Amino acid sequence: MTATIGPVMTTLLLFFLSVIFSGHPVHISFTSVEIDFTAQEAALTYKFNTDDFSLLFFHVYEKTIRPEMNQELTPIQLKLIDTYLYTSFVMTLDSDTLDFKFVGKEQNEEFIWLHYKCHIPKASYNSLQMTNTLLLELNQDQSNLVILTYGGQEAGNTFNISNRKWNIPIRQD
Repeated sequence: MTATIGPVMTTLLLFFLSVIFSGHPVHISFTSVEIDFTAQEAALTYKFNTDDFSLLFFHVYEKTIRPEMNQELTPIQLKLIDTYLYTSFVMTLDSDTLDFKFVGKEQNEEFIWLHYKCHIPKASYNSLQMTNTLLLELNQDQSNLVILTYGGQEAGNTFNISNRKWNIPIRQD
C-alpha cells in the first residue's frame, strides 16, 4: 500500500518548510474572546510573542517596554499598553463599544498573555463587530487569530493587513 500526499498537504508542507528554513519568524498573535450574555460579562485574552510586543512599543511610541516574567506591569507600562490595545482591538455589540479593563498577565520566555474583562451593558444583542489591527504597523505579514466563544457557539477569524474587520450576527437561543 502506498501513501500519496494531496495538493493541500503538499502546499502546507512546503509552507512550513519554507518558514523553518528561511530564518524569518512567523508573525502571529492569538486572541480569545469569551462572552457570557447571561452574566453580562466578557473576557479577553491576548497572546503575543514577547519580542514582537516589545518592538512594537519602540516602533510606535519610541518607548521601551520589556515585560519581565514574575513581575507586574508598572502603571506607566500598563497605560501605554492599554492605549495601544484600546485603539487596535475594538469590539462593539450593536452600538455599545466594550470597555475592557486589565486583570492580569502571564508570561514565559517566548510569550506574554494579557487578560482583560468587561461588563456588557445588556443581555441581548443582534451583532458583534470586531476591528483588529494588532501589530500590523510592525509586520506586513502579521496574522491575528481570534477565537470567539458565546452561548455555546464558537467562531474564528484571521485578521491581517487586508482583513481588519469582522461582523458577526449574534444568535442567542
